[in-house]
Amino acid sequence: MTEGFPRLVEHEAFDRAVLRLALDQWLRQNAKRELRETAVQRVGRKRLVVEILKPLRNRLSPRKLRRLELSLGMVLGIETYIALRDIYAAEPEEIREVWRWACKAMLRSSVAN
Repeated sequence: MTEGFPRLVEHEAFDRAVLRLALDQWLRQNAKRELRETAVQRVGRKRLVVEILKPLRNRLSPRKLRRLELSLGMVLGIETYIALRDIYAAEPEEIREVWRWACKAMLRSSVAN
């Protein structure tokens, strides 16, 4: 997360555009309309979460690991960044602090339970 966040802030407009394209493609596919372009592949977050979870692979059950993976995936991404920036008027540093706090809380909870 520490390395990816500055990149997100620096390329916010690009990441918003990629999200917009991905949403538009989903709408067209859902309406059974043909895509003329290659579908957007958004894999960066999954790689980040897999890296975060490496030390816990042998400590958590598959069920707990999957729940934690999905929880981290829900928090870490352009969608929550946009919600916090646009709806809550949070500054990037505050968002980073909240993300870090949320991730630590989820990690601690998963290990403790």
